[in-house]
Amino acid sequence: MKIRRPVKLDKIPKYETLISLSRRFPEAQPRAIQSYLFLLKTWSDVIAALDLHYARHNISRGRFIVLITLYHNTERNISPAMIAEKVGVTRATVTGLLDGLERDGLILREKDIEDKRALKIRLTPKGKKVIEKILPDHYRRISALMSTLDDKEKEQLVALLSKVEAGRSAISNP
Repeated sequence: MKIRRPVKLDKIPKYETLISLSRRFPEAQPRAIQSYLFLLKTWSDVIAALDLHYARHNISRGRFIVLITLYHNTERNISPAMIAEKVGVTRATVTGLLDGLERDGLILREKDIEDKRALKIRLTPKGKKVIEKILPDHYRRISALMSTLDDKEKEQLVALLSKVEAGRSAISNP
């Protein structure tokens, strides 16, 4: 999976610096910029930690995401296009990941019984064993990451991040 490494943000500017910035650029709301920079820094640090975690299991983030998608998929077989859609990457990216996973014996590509032109992907017993070996450690680490928050704070975080997600088009739209 070709996910660009996030930029490492070591220092977030002091709030006073952001206020000074807003004097030059009235559009710059200091609290909005501060929250945004903290969000980016946290995301960057978590992604870097996840990459180390996956490396301990000799797997990439992309391969893990495909394996867990197949593992949690309620259907027995899933198409490459469906994987790309669920994971949020291009079909070409998924094809490359599937090539490696198939080469390692973790997945099988099979012709769709109903549509001979289509492929269906499924985990092999080896693929299931690999993901089931990783998941206990993975879930333990995620629980530890989030352990500094109580249940109410976790709910608040989800609600707040949902609001941020709802405003994402302000960045992506022309």
